[in-house]
Amino acid sequence: MKVDYEKYPMIPRGCLINQNSARNISYVFLQTRVKGKTSRTQVGKIDADGVFTFSPSYLKKMEIDKLQTQVRHLSAQRDANARRTKKADQKRAKSTFDVIAKAADEVQLDPRASNSSLCMNAVIFTALVAMLGTANDCEDICSFNLSRHEELTALLGEFAAPKTLSREAVRRILFIIDPQKVKDFVGRLVQPMLVAPAAGADDLRVIAADGQACRATGRRRSGRKTLSGTYYIMNLWDCENRLCIGQQLIPKKRNEIKVLPEMLEGMDLKGAVLTADAMNTQRATAESICSMGADYCLAVKENQPSLYENLMYLFAAGADASHLRVWRDDITCAHGRIEQRITEVLPAKFLKRGLLAQWPGLASGCIVRTTTKVEVKTTAETSQEVRYFISSLPFVEGIEKKHARVVRSHWGVENRLHYMLDVLFNQDRMTASNANFIANSSAIRKLVLAILYREQRRLKQETGETVSIKTLRARANKIPYAVEMIRQALALSDVVSK
Repeated sequence: MKVDYEKYPMIPRGCLINQNSARNISYVFLQTRVKGKTSRTQVGKIDADGVFTFSPSYLKKMEIDKLQTQVRHLSAQRDANARRTKKADQKRAKSTFDVIAKAADEVQLDPRASNSSLCMNAVIFTALVAMLGTANDCEDICSFNLSRHEELTALLGEFAAPKTLSREAVRRILFIIDPQKVKDFVGRLVQPMLVAPAAGADDLRVIAADGQACRATGRRRSGRKTLSGTYYIMNLWDCENRLCIGQQLIPKKRNEIKVLPEMLEGMDLKGAVLTADAMNTQRATAESICSMGADYCLAVKENQPSLYENLMYLFAAGADASHLRVWRDDITCAHGRIEQRITEVLPAKFLKRGLLAQWPGLASGCIVRTTTKVEVKTTAETSQEVRYFISSLPFVEGIEKKHARVVRSHWGVENRLHYMLDVLFNQDRMTASNANFIANSSAIRKLVLAILYREQRRLKQETGETVSIKTLRARANKIPYAVEMIRQALALSDVVSK
C-alpha cells in the first residue's frame, strides 16, 4: 500500500505501508532489492489514531548515515588540504634549493667536471636539512638520506640526492672543496641574517674573535700525555646576530696571533667593536682593527708585562679617582652561584707615554678593569676574578655601561658557538686529519647553527616562546619544518599560490 504524502509529509519518499488489522497499526517500511534479494527497513508506524512515529532503529540508522557523510566530507577535505600542502611544500623546497644552488654556482663551489654523476648542490641541501635535525656527521647525513629518501624525492624530485649516497661520497666532497669558496658560499647565505642592533643596545655591534681546538684531530704520541697536531680554527662571532661571520683554519706551525689580522683584511666591520683574549692583544691586531674604522676591546694579561703592571698600578692608586667611572651590574643568582660584576673605566691618557704610543687608537680610548665576585650557594665559598682591558672606544658619558656590555658579550663566542659546536654537533669528536674536511665541515655546522639561532629569535619575537636549540633540532626532524627554517633564515618570500 502506498503512503499518503499529503497527510504524512514527514515520511521519506519511496516508502510502503503494511497494515496489521489485528493490532490496528500500519507499519511504514522501505523496500530494496539487491542482487535478486529483497530487504525491508522499518521506518516507523501509524497507530490507530493516525499518528506517525519514527522507529528508533531508523532514527539511529539516519544518524549513522549523517555521521558517515560528514566523515566522507571531512576526509575529502583533508585529502584536498594534504594535496595543497604537499604542493606548497614542494614549491618551498624547490625555491629554497634554487637559492642554495645559485649561491654555490656563483662562487663556483664544485671543482669537479660538469658531467659528474653526483649533484653537489643536492648533497649540500640534504646535509643542511639533515643537520638541522639530529645529524652530526657524514654517517648521520647518509642515514638520514636513506631513511627519508621518499620524502626528499617527493619534495625535490630529480634534484634529490640519490638513495645510495654513501659516507665516503660526502667525505670526498668535503675533501675537494676549497675552504675559501665554502667561506664565500656561507657568507652569501648568512647575509640576510645580519640585522641592525636591537633597540636599547646602544647601537653597538660586538664581534668576538677566538680560536677553537678540534681536539679529536690531534694524535697522542707514545710517551706523551698531551695531544699533538691538533687543528685550531679562528672564529669571528657576531654576538648580537649570533652567527659566525668568518673562520679560518690555523695552519700548523702558526697561531692565532698572525691569523687574526689576515682574517680582518677585506671585512666590513666599520663601527663595530672587536673583542679578543689576551693572546690576540697585539699591536698588529689593533692596527688592523682601527684601519677598517672599527674599535677594539682587548684583554691584557702577563703576556704584555709592562702594560699589565701599569694597568694594575693605575687602578690601584695611581690615577685621579675623579675620572673613574664605575658600573655595577645587577646581582644574579643562577646555576647555584650568586654573582656580581663591577666595571671600572679610566681614560687611557693616564698610561705611560711610551705604552700609549704603541697602541693605535688608544690615546682617546679607555682602560678597563672588571671584577667578578662569585659565591657558591651550597658551600658559601667565595671567589673573585679581576681582568684588565684596553679599549679604543672614546671616554664619554656612559662609557662604563657600554664596556660592561662589551666585556660580557665576548663570552658569547664560548657559550653560544664553541659549546654548541662541541656538545650539540660533536665537533670535538671529529677524528679527521684532512685540513679541507675540517674547515668545510665546521663551516657547514656554523651555518646550521646560525639558521637555528635565527629561528629561535623569530619564535621569540612572533610568539613569545623561548625554545632551546635542542628542541628546535627535534622539531626540524620534520623535513618541511626544516625547509621553512632555512627559508626564514634566507628571508625568502612565500611562493605558494592560493
